[in-house]
Amino acid sequence: MPVNAEVSMIISAKDQASGALRMVEQRVKALEGTIMRARATMNSLSMGFGKLALVSGAATGALAGAVGMLTKMNISIEDHLRTAQTMFDTTEQGWQDMEKQLEETAVQTGRTLEDLADALYLVGSAGIPAEKAMTVLKQTAIAATAGATDMQTALSSGISIINAYGLQIEDLSRVYALQFETVRKGLMTYEQLATDFGVVAPAAKQLGASLEEALAGYASLTKMGISSAESATATSRAFLDLVSKGEKLKKIGVEIYDKYGQFRGLLPVIDDLRKKLKGTQEEQAALLEEIGFEMRAARAIVNWAAAYETLRDTMEGLRGDTDALVDAYEKQTRSIGFLWR
Repeated sequence: MPVNAEVSMIISAKDQASGALRMVEQRVKALEGTIMRARATMNSLSMGFGKLALVSGAATGALAGAVGMLTKMNISIEDHLRTAQTMFDTTEQGWQDMEKQLEETAVQTGRTLEDLADALYLVGSAGIPAEKAMTVLKQTAIAATAGATDMQTALSSGISIINAYGLQIEDLSRVYALQFETVRKGLMTYEQLATDFGVVAPAAKQLGASLEEALAGYASLTKMGISSAESATATSRAFLDLVSKGEKLKKIGVEIYDKYGQFRGLLPVIDDLRKKLKGTQEEQAALLEEIGFEMRAARAIVNWAAAYETLRDTMEGLRGDTDALVDAYEKQTRSIGFLWR
């Protein structure tokens, strides 16, 4: 029996006289048409990641997810959609077009309409205009699925980095790719990254360190057995102290900035420091603390110096390459757990 017929029977059995339920029934019919359209276009879908082709296996998983979405559909969907609508300055027709795109995105990604509508609300609350909102939503669905997290976590984390670094919303796909690479290179979950990295970005921006350097510094510490939260705090403190102790570091032959006042880079600075710091790690940390480094900052620098190759390897692994993100997305959409969502 077709999906639409099964759902229509359930709706009729519950309350044939309910106008609200008839609205849901109409939406189910529209979604059935959306599934047919999505099936024809799935292999050429572009999600704003530059190069993104969804293979047939991923399409099967996404369509199965859409079927799961249909079975869970109820009247509360309208509440989620109308709440999201309040965030956008658009006409009723414009919103209907966005709803249609939401339905197509649900089919393509296997996310429920409730999840997508709630995430769309956050997109709007972040000040992203309607004409860019759906691209951001699709990118977020890909990132969340690949990172095995919820859309709210992925979106909040991505937008916070955009804001901290003064980036454009068009940079979001690359930010998501860098976050995913960080999780793979370090020892933390996506949720831990989203929660803990917020203290690092402002300090990195003040130092002049790139997003890649900030993520690499944080991730490499987690690989040395330091918790995600402690790694983030230590990285932040180290960056701030490198700014404030630059003149004192000059006295031991370590330059933080070049002749143009630009940060020389985390790898060159740590390479210089590891050549200057002598003795055990405890003795090295004590020397930095004598210069004025806060204890956690000294710990970060000493660990980076001691495991310089780890820091360098982590840095080299952060390229903002969306291919790995897409591969993970495709694997997730083919998993048994995803098919039964």
